[in-house]
Amino acid sequence: MPHPSTEPLDPGRIGSRAQFADALTELRTRAGLSVRDVVAASGALHGTVAGWFAGRHLPTTASAPALAAVLAACGIADPADVAAWQAAAGRARQAARRRTDLTAVPYRGSAPFREADAPWFFGRDDLTAELLARVRAATTGASGRVTLVIGPSGAGKSSLLRAGLAAAAATDADLAAWRPTVVTPAGIGVPALVAALTGPGPSVLVVDQFEELWTHCVPGDRAAALAALAAGRGVVVVLGLRADFCPAAAREPVLLPILAADPLVVGPLSGADLETVVVAPAEKAGATVSDDLVRVLLADLTSRTARTATDPGTLPWLSHALLGTWQQARRRTLTVADYLATGGVSGAVQQSAEEVYAELSPEQQMLARRIFLRLVNVDDETQTRRRTPRSELVIGDSARVASVVDRFVARRLLTVDEGTVQLSHEVLLTAWERLREWIESDRAALGVHRRLTHAARVWQDSGRDTGALLAEGRFDLFEERAGDRRNLLTPLEIEFVEAGLRHRDRTARSEQRRTRMLRGLLGVLSVVAVTAAAAAVASVPQSARSR
Repeated sequence: MPHPSTEPLDPGRIGSRAQFADALTELRTRAGLSVRDVVAASGALHGTVAGWFAGRHLPTTASAPALAAVLAACGIADPADVAAWQAAAGRARQAARRRTDLTAVPYRGSAPFREADAPWFFGRDDLTAELLARVRAATTGASGRVTLVIGPSGAGKSSLLRAGLAAAAATDADLAAWRPTVVTPAGIGVPALVAALTGPGPSVLVVDQFEELWTHCVPGDRAAALAALAAGRGVVVVLGLRADFCPAAAREPVLLPILAADPLVVGPLSGADLETVVVAPAEKAGATVSDDLVRVLLADLTSRTARTATDPGTLPWLSHALLGTWQQARRRTLTVADYLATGGVSGAVQQSAEEVYAELSPEQQMLARRIFLRLVNVDDETQTRRRTPRSELVIGDSARVASVVDRFVARRLLTVDEGTVQLSHEVLLTAWERLREWIESDRAALGVHRRLTHAARVWQDSGRDTGALLAEGRFDLFEERAGDRRNLLTPLEIEFVEAGLRHRDRTARSEQRRTRMLRGLLGVLSVVAVTAAAAAVASVPQSARSR
């Protein structure tokens, strides 16, 4: 029912975050709407709208259309009234910026958010709400006992599970009797994990980095953990799994139905959520982020090839750059100058990449160069990142390749998915000086090699039809490439080159035989022609005598 009060709400009296949240909630209540009703009517994100009503954050300039839609859902459609509410949100933001308590550090760098960091965790309200709803349903028996959360490395799964779900579950009235606990398989060991999975309930067990069952455990321990997962009764389980381990998980009968039961996917942030990640922590700490800096950050993180505002693996770089900017700033406003002084996102990438590279042995460094050059497409002037099948990276020992790839994945420089590897963001192509040098020194050969790679794949897809082999003119260039740097070719590419060589040799021998046959035939024809001519000459006198 609508609220009985008829006193008009005056947004002109709003001067703080709390007052804005109270007034907006009063407006919704008078309209007889729930938060979900407003979300459905406005089309805005649930987490964003819920945050405004709860006072967790304020509408920003970029979210003005969403605020207008929310106001319209609550019955405020007059442009002048909407402008008054937009101005109220601006005053509340300014009030937050005038706070002088700057002792708190609002950003966490490249480290994931923990439960204690929940007040500083922004941008994932919708996913947190969805995950919490699934856990509630599981505790009542309305849904499956196990929920799977998947996403690429660097997408923020650990932060969502810890600062999002675990922190929210600990204070949720519906889960008061359920104890949330976050563990990792390698952190507590398989025996303790088995005990936690089969222990007495009620409890919510969040298993972060579930892929450690494959990376850190022997098959026998993994089997024991999966058996405990299947046998557990009083424990609601949430598993966080890196996306590239989905094929391995699908081979386990226990996990196959869990994979098929609508996992929660952690993808990239939208533009509005990304702005919240940048602005809201600073405001909570009593500072502000200049609009110019917000625009620069959005531009730096926007991929030219992705459809979303940012790639999922770039959040740690953003957080790293924001922490450096916070530490650089000397005033309550974070500026573009502060950001540029730290080197920005590019500086964070360069530093991280060089740190990983320096930790590698000389042999691994050579392998790293081969791997990264496989992840790049080049032409005469430009280069782009390339989603590369894992099979292309296996040059020699697959275990050594996996070890090097995992080093860069751990620092969010590479993103792995089902069967593929790619650079986490295009900024790597320009930010990492060493990679730039590798590309420039090998540009011509890389272009040739990429065409060879594509041709070999077409040949394989055609069932290795000889018609898909290269013509002789084009093959000479590829043969030269293979002869000079055969150790950089994959097994498929080597087979393709060798098949081309054999086909060319067979064709050459066939041409030689054809030439010999033609020459022999010409010789026979010549003899026949001479004989015929001689016979014709000899027949002339005889013909005369006969006449």
